[in-house]
Amino acid sequence: HIYNHIDEVLLEDTKKAQNISLIHIVFLILLISQILLSIRVRKLLRPLSLITNKLRTIEDGDLSALSFDTNYDEIKHMVLSYNKAVAKIQYILDTREMFSKIFMHELKMPIAKAMFHLKADISQNTHDKLKDILDQLNQELDKFAQLESLISHHERINDTPNNMIDTINEAVAKINTIQKNNIHINCSKTTTINGDRQLWVICFKNILENALKYSANNRVNICCSDGKISFQNIGQPLPIDISGDITNWKLTKNQRNKSSTGYGFGLFIIKTITTINRYKLQYSYDKQNKQIDITIFR
Repeated sequence: HIYNHIDEVLLEDTKKAQNISLIHIVFLILLISQILLSIRVRKLLRPLSLITNKLRTIEDGDLSALSFDTNYDEIKHMVLSYNKAVAKIQYILDTREMFSKIFMHELKMPIAKAMFHLKADISQNTHDKLKDILDQLNQELDKFAQLESLISHHERINDTPNNMIDTINEAVAKINTIQKNNIHINCSKTTTINGDRQLWVICFKNILENALKYSANNRVNICCSDGKISFQNIGQPLPIDISGDITNWKLTKNQRNKSSTGYGFGLFIIKTITTINRYKLQYSYDKQNKQIDITIFR
């Protein structure tokens, strides 16, 4: 506003209005950028948020795997580590549950038999029967020790070569039956098998014990070649196909043998040792000849 002696003159600064408009535009651009950046950051942090929520659900017993797509290797590694940890926990829980069920199932019958014989008159016959029952209990406890060994050895196997014949002979020596003389071995002296030797001994021992126990002719043939070993015998087919991945080892009444515990405990040991030694297992059954073939290979 300028005053002179003629009249008043009003001057308007148009540049100031332009400056304000420019400030508004810049502010609007910054605001939109901040919103877009916030959305982008939330999207980037979503995998971490999912992992955090998953960790919270573990307290409620949710051990399901985490799966989503991401372009960041660091997050992929985190998800992979999480899934491996959850799988390990699930493996231990499932194995412990199986251990408890088998423990209760296996010990009930011998204890009941022992209680029955204790009520009878003391004699040499009673003494012998009690001794047999205690020996049976001891054998079952040895099996449970094998299971504990599998749990502790899981994913901690040294991939060292072992002589195949020596490993088989050690397994045969641990079999407490005269039928072990019916085990026929056809194996080269130079054939080897990699992995933990003692676990292989446990694996072979379980295969041979089951093969002899359920064989129609009490005979087992072992063939080795090129790091591959096959166990063959004549008998009824296995209650479950152990070639694939098995999550439920509980056997139905139609599946299990009369003398079976109701759990594929021996098969579980065989399958687990084969897997943790990084080998594969193939099971086949020839219906015409009633021949069972279990092959372990890489």
